[in-house]
Amino acid sequence: MSALPGAGWAEPKCCVVCDREDCEDAAHSGVAPAKEKDAPPPDGVERLCAPRSSLSDDRTYRVVRLANGITVALVRDEATDKAAAALCAGIGAYSDTDAAGLAHFLEHMLFQGTKTYPEDNAYKQYVARHGGSTNASTSGERTTFQFDVVDAAFEGALDRFGRFFVEPLLLETCVEREMHAVDAEHSKNLNDDGRRAYQVLRESANSAHPFKNFSTGCLETLKLPDVRDRLLRLWKDRYDPASMTACLVAARPLADLENLAVEAFGGIRRDADASPGPFEEEKMAREPLFSRTGIIHERVPVRQLRSLRVLWPLPFGLRKTYANGAERVVSHALGHEGPKSLLARLKKEGLAHALSFGVGPALEHSCCLALSLDLTEAGEAARYGRVLELAFEAVGALGRDTRVDPRVARRLWDELVVIDAATFDFSLTKSSAYSTAPRLARALHDCEPRDVLCYYRSGLCDGDGGAEWSPARSALFATLLHALTKAETIVVHCATKAPRVETTTKERWYGVEHGARDLSDDEIAACRAALERGQSGENGPEDLGAPEPNPYAPEANLERRPTPWKVAADPTNARRAAAAAPPRFFRSGGVDCWWKADAVFGQPKAYVTAKIAAPALGNGGPAGWG
Repeated sequence: MSALPGAGWAEPKCCVVCDREDCEDAAHSGVAPAKEKDAPPPDGVERLCAPRSSLSDDRTYRVVRLANGITVALVRDEATDKAAAALCAGIGAYSDTDAAGLAHFLEHMLFQGTKTYPEDNAYKQYVARHGGSTNASTSGERTTFQFDVVDAAFEGALDRFGRFFVEPLLLETCVEREMHAVDAEHSKNLNDDGRRAYQVLRESANSAHPFKNFSTGCLETLKLPDVRDRLLRLWKDRYDPASMTACLVAARPLADLENLAVEAFGGIRRDADASPGPFEEEKMAREPLFSRTGIIHERVPVRQLRSLRVLWPLPFGLRKTYANGAERVVSHALGHEGPKSLLARLKKEGLAHALSFGVGPALEHSCCLALSLDLTEAGEAARYGRVLELAFEAVGALGRDTRVDPRVARRLWDELVVIDAATFDFSLTKSSAYSTAPRLARALHDCEPRDVLCYYRSGLCDGDGGAEWSPARSALFATLLHALTKAETIVVHCATKAPRVETTTKERWYGVEHGARDLSDDEIAACRAALERGQSGENGPEDLGAPEPNPYAPEANLERRPTPWKVAADPTNARRAAAAAPPRFFRSGGVDCWWKADAVFGQPKAYVTAKIAAPALGNGGPAGWG
């Protein structure tokens, strides 16, 4: 493939009008703002790179590393009316080897005062007084804290925020209250089918793997006589700057944000009394995610659900190999909805309404390929027969098509890359400072700094061949496709009001009625036979297989069209005039068409709206518009 738009990760050129890097002409307000004059970084700051950014992005970026090891993404957004910050620590529910929910409880307790600001809730009250919001979340492997405020209060909020990780009080007087807050959070989720499904999934996991942990916590797990001591030990051991990332977003120059990062986070140190590790969950993470496969789990949902999820566990993770992205080709090929797709076939037979394919759970050291289906009543009745068989037939057909013509996988990859490039460079949606900060802080845990903005678009990232279908990608694709052929390794989870498995077991934390049984030899044999049918193509090449070429895929080197109004003497009035220009009209046969060229945004996009008039559609007015 030819070079992609915006390739490379150096700081962007200043101006799309005159193409000069040193342009400071206010009238030339192109895509990127004027490049800041580089001054030496402050003490304790190593400048790593300016990550690759979108052609439509008017923000400027820099990634730095502080002397204590914290990597920080800095974002200058001159249009934002809020400043925001986030910090992501490499600790989560999988660290709860001491008490279920302890990491989540610690997240709550860090809000409750520091030595410098000892008042209970001082941080939240300060942020609220200055028009801001706060939040925090604990996942399996990460805990993320975030806030936003009006810019004038940014220093004060950052100082209060940063001290969570230097001098928290973990006040004994707040323990009981926050413990009940955690318990209330759990209680409100008791009837959430998503939470219930995930807990049953955990219940089915390897008992020696930390994925099995109950992550939220409740009074039963946290009401311990020494719980504050356990919280303090967890904070000392695991809130290590070497496993922290952060992000600051504001309208200020990047040099100012560097200074703020040092002031807020530069004082974070690993506690001298911290345990050296490795910690128990790090050892257990090398365990297989599921010790028992070839099994069906059924649960009774709260709502009327007919869902089927088929997991193929993998003995390795895919997060650290994000730049490879071969799993995206597999997901696209098995999850698309066009001709020859699994969903089209299921719909044709009246078995399913919707389908998705992807990676999940996605842990650092292990993960699963996952097929999720919303079934019809007929599909629910045939869930372990025809539905499973068609899934394996689709896998076999994909293997057949990519074996017969090795260019198919390359073609699917190339299509994904050009679509990724177009959506990345020409997205009209700009996220808020409040959502940008935690997203970048979390991404820095798994990707290289230069890729932090395009992390989820593998073909735009450096490494593993860049945008090309490299040998490394081809090898991973073959590995994943081979894993999908193993019927005896799948783990099936089904939500149904008509269980076929005895659901007399009640899950401990959510009270979910569920049960399990092994896939029968006949069911495994039927899946293998379906796989062979797909591989042989005995039902015809048009039945199931790889997606056909996408005729609507964009070109590889789209450019932003010049917008003349930006260099006019009066840009505001010139833009209004361009927007107010009347559309053109033409008539061809029975079609009336109005067409107007964009003179405002310069995006390589087209929008089409059609209204069809026909007697069969009803009255719809004098012209018969329906």
